[in-house]
Amino acid sequence: NELMASNTNTIADVNGNYEDWIEIYNESSQTIDIAWLFFSDDPENLTKHQIPYGYDETKIAPGDFKILWADGIGTESPLNLSFKLSSNGESVTIYHQETDKIIDSITFDAQATDISYGRYQDGEDNWFIFSEPTPGESNIYNEPSEVIEGLYINEFLASNDNNIADELGNYSDWIEIYNSNDFEVDIAQFFITDNLSNFFKYQI
Repeated sequence: NELMASNTNTIADVNGNYEDWIEIYNESSQTIDIAWLFFSDDPENLTKHQIPYGYDETKIAPGDFKILWADGIGTESPLNLSFKLSSNGESVTIYHQETDKIIDSITFDAQATDISYGRYQDGEDNWFIFSEPTPGESNIYNEPSEVIEGLYINEFLASNDNNIADELGNYSDWIEIYNSNDFEVDIAQFFITDNLSNFFKYQI
């Protein structure tokens, strides 16, 4: 229902570690135990990690959510997975081996740090980027009230030896943004990138 492939301060696991996470949503009217199911980030290896049996933590009540921690170890709790998510993009699959059925899967592109990717509404097929993640809760999508126009990359310097220094005195490469509007624009939470295959490389 929601995932985060680069978690630095959004939510910590029971040990206080900020691991990648996957949120599972039970839209049914019955409690579902995800024990014995396989989770994988490799389409060629659907049985990469199996949820262990015999733990209350693996049961999801009707309409409730469960967070799985993709820490790459998978032994800290029944909800920890033996693989990590790639912020460069990959896929995640839930697989039932006995029936040879893929229960659900999602392929995602490059992800920004502490920005989640999830369904809206819960359990629906529409996927959105969430600047306000909601692990363990219903996803909330706040549609922008307006599209900001009139901002331009006006000038840049890709090799700055002694042209202009930043506030720390370093001669860093720089990009100048020009606001052609007659009103102030706050570029906080905007993304900027030098890679057109990863629009979410850096967030202001």
